[in-house]
Amino acid sequence: MRAVGVESLAAHIDGVAHRNPGARISRTGPIDAHHEVLRFDWSNRLADGRVLRRGVDFCTIAADGRFLSIVGFFTPVP
Repeated sequence: MRAVGVESLAAHIDGVAHRNPGARISRTGPIDAHHEVLRFDWSNRLADGRVLRRGVDFCTIAADGRFLSIVGFFTPVP
């Protein structure tokens, strides 16, 4: 999916939450930072604890601290 702007990203997240009531997305490791780029792993767990999806996101940060871009990759679920 591609989202441009905060409203578009929020609408996507709301849609995922609506399709998976009780699911929780959380970071699964530390944030790795290099200059203006961040990297972190995450998982989306269903209400019963099963992993729906895992992934890694790369974020570019602007000089004012706001996100310029977020690029995410899904990883295979075992």
